[in-house]
Amino acid sequence: MASGTHIDKILVMDCETSGLNWNGGKSAQKHDVSYGYQPVSWGMIITDTETYEPIDELYVEIKWNGEAKWDERAERIHGLSKEYLEEHGMEEEEALVEIIEFIMKHMDIKKPIYTMGHNVASFDLLVLKDMLKRYELSGLKFGFRHFDTFSLSMGTVKEHDSTKLFKKLGLPPRSTHNALEDARYSLEVYRRINKVWNKLLKTK
Repeated sequence: MASGTHIDKILVMDCETSGLNWNGGKSAQKHDVSYGYQPVSWGMIITDTETYEPIDELYVEIKWNGEAKWDERAERIHGLSKEYLEEHGMEEEEALVEIIEFIMKHMDIKKPIYTMGHNVASFDLLVLKDMLKRYELSGLKFGFRHFDTFSLSMGTVKEHDSTKLFKKLGLPPRSTHNALEDARYSLEVYRRINKVWNKLLKTK
């Protein structure tokens, strides 16, 4: 991050997808983890960097586009079937418009957007960038550094798995992975650890 850069707002995000390209980055084509699959839900929160309290939230569910691969293991994790999404979800392009409008409502898109989440830079951000690319939208710029709860966890409570991390910090267990709930939990991880750290150093 350049000297003097000030970050006052962060985009917290989590997505659930129709599956995962486990060989992402390993194949000769160097496809990323989202290759061949689509997002089926997004949870997004705008927060500040002082309190880590939510300013606004967005949750969207997306219909299967008929082309993306569909993994039943992923469906068991997020609990969203093709039939449910056909009835309750948005078209992918419509969902993307809502996401962009949500971001533009709270953030200056002329500046880099900094994100937060669990492995956000290696998964969720790649999925979002893939959506933007498929619809030829290039107006959003993202910063190179991110607020990653995985890195924060490994430097503090030593849990690499998000479910175990959330449990260790006293958050209620989840039956399935809801994208907005996961985004809320990631934000709460930062808020709680930040609170303990400030108390330890007596900075606030």
